[in-house]
Amino acid sequence: MSDLKTIQQDFMAFLQGKPSQMTKHIKSQQPVATSTRLGIYQNAYISRLRETIDSDHPILGSYLGDDLFDQMVPAYIEQYPSSYPSLRDFCQHIPQFLRDNAPFSEHPILAELAAFEQILINAFDAADATAVGPEKLGTIPPQSWPTMKLRFRPCVQRFGAHWNCVQSWQMLKQEKQPPPPQQLTTPTLWILWRNPERLTEFRSMEPDEAMLLDLALKGGDFADMCDALLNFHGEDEVAMRALTILQQWIELGLIGDIRF
Repeated sequence: MSDLKTIQQDFMAFLQGKPSQMTKHIKSQQPVATSTRLGIYQNAYISRLRETIDSDHPILGSYLGDDLFDQMVPAYIEQYPSSYPSLRDFCQHIPQFLRDNAPFSEHPILAELAAFEQILINAFDAADATAVGPEKLGTIPPQSWPTMKLRFRPCVQRFGAHWNCVQSWQMLKQEKQPPPPQQLTTPTLWILWRNPERLTEFRSMEPDEAMLLDLALKGGDFADMCDALLNFHGEDEVAMRALTILQQWIELGLIGDIRF
């Protein structure tokens, strides 16, 4: 009897279109040929991977159109065969695939659009965490503000766009014609999260807010944030701007905890 591990390896290789001795493990059953019976599993495997790509990247599929999508799918499956127990991570290399392979690499907006869809998935799938309410700020002693550190909910994501991919995503989501691809003079920075209704939301950020978000995510405290804002605002404006951004984050439910 064949070793189970060998059978599993041969079966996986067969499903992925690699050299395999799988047929020798299968008992012949006429009138259906062994190759036909195995082909049913291979087709089902490929179909499931295609469904995963289609499910994770519906807007990318709409942007590409049927012909280019049909060209992308088998090429991606061949270049990045599934190597995870769950299909949750199967599509993670699609942005890189689109950057590396023609004709997709000739249109940089495609990789950005795929990356944006993945960020939305990450925000939606993130672990649950309770958000602090506006009343939290009123409980912080004045002397503790400089050392205050923010902990964002796991669903909070950051995205930088160099092309008008988000605008294209929005138009296609509304089943409207997307605008022509356009490289942005200044990258647009976006923050994404999952709201209490379990819907993903996003909005653009000003450069100073994006800088504060990066600083807070790296463990910077409120004093660090105010110091960094001096690169954008006068000394008399810094504290109010930092407080305004902090209040916005709390109102949106982005902050999971405040520590000192």
